[in-house]
Amino acid sequence: MKSKKILGIIALSVAMLLIGSMFTLGSVNNGSGSSASAETSATAAQSPFVEPIAKVVDSVVWVYNYQNISYYDNYFGFGFGHGGGEKQTEERLYATGSGVVVAKEGYVLTNYHVVEGAARLEVALGAGKETYAAELVAADSSLDIAVLKVDGLTLSPVALGDSDSLQLGEYVFCIGNPYSKLFNQTVTSGIVSGLNRDIVTDYSTDKYGKRSAVTNSMIQTNADINSGNSGGGMFNIAGELVGIPTIKYSGILSNGSLLEGINMAIPINVAKPLIEQVVSGQVKAGTDVATGETAVPETETSAENKEAVIPSSTPRMGISVSDINAASSAVMNGYIPTGIFITKVEEGSPAEKSGLKVGDIIVEVDESVVKAYTEMKTILGTKNAGDSVALKVFRADETLSNDRVISGDVAGQYLDFTVGLEILDASNT
Repeated sequence: MKSKKILGIIALSVAMLLIGSMFTLGSVNNGSGSSASAETSATAAQSPFVEPIAKVVDSVVWVYNYQNISYYDNYFGFGFGHGGGEKQTEERLYATGSGVVVAKEGYVLTNYHVVEGAARLEVALGAGKETYAAELVAADSSLDIAVLKVDGLTLSPVALGDSDSLQLGEYVFCIGNPYSKLFNQTVTSGIVSGLNRDIVTDYSTDKYGKRSAVTNSMIQTNADINSGNSGGGMFNIAGELVGIPTIKYSGILSNGSLLEGINMAIPINVAKPLIEQVVSGQVKAGTDVATGETAVPETETSAENKEAVIPSSTPRMGISVSDINAASSAVMNGYIPTGIFITKVEEGSPAEKSGLKVGDIIVEVDESVVKAYTEMKTILGTKNAGDSVALKVFRADETLSNDRVISGDVAGQYLDFTVGLEILDASNT
């Protein structure tokens, strides 16, 4: 699984926090509550939040992420090594977050980054004393959402609202479990401060090695959220779940101004399709619908650029290619995918007729991922004249060339081609 990165996108000194994380309990100010009076009850009755909070608060739960942590049993620390001790592995509570019961039979919605990398998951109620084993049923890592199944959990599901109907200034409140069990089911209130905020929440790498920014449309609110609130609920005044608190911005801008009160939530309408798929049994347990089930194994590729030459009696597409250096900074940083670079397209060849161009990077041949010419050659060796081959290529918006220095993400798209094979005179591919 990929790691969630904390992104500073307003200024270098501004921290954008994914708010489901390991918690550290700081100082605590203890306050004493007073008994209810008629005056207090009358005041509470006038608050628009009291009734909807009471309706949903018990459906907001803890989510515990346990991971297998490796360490040395004789570690000296301070950079001097592990002192010859043996490596040990034990399960530890790695992170906590929040979740909301969204369907009967114990289905809990949370953030993907809350459960990412877990060896074991638990859901806890109230102050965290009553716990249940939880199973990751499905997730969408690109949207940062996940659905858990908790057998034996009988809490009532909350009603799902319509996040598309939210308006600026509309009252909302958030419920979550920040920091520690002392602050379980903390409620904060505010308004909808902004809609359709396009926020870069992460960077993902596709199966060809190409990196791209993950941008999601968020709801901005001034209802306070903190570490541990991730995956909890943002509700409207009717007590309907309209968002999933996910990101808190805090820090100091370059001009010295303090940044506070800017918090982001994933719209519930974004999560509804995944919830529906899970409840209807359309997804296999543990599936990440953003990436699929099958992990693509790493394959060593040649760093040597070379022209591919094969006998003229072999059916060909009519291209010359070279391997992309897998150790180059462009590939290592995911600026371009690893693949086979087209250096020449013969005039009148099947490749030219199909639309292939110099600068295209071949990443798949007949639905097999290829990272070096030798892999493509093996597939083409099974073909006869008159056969065709299916190619997937990455085409940059600006034509790539062998001598171009790539120092940042290359914009482009993946294209599919079907290319015929013919006996050609020139000794190329």
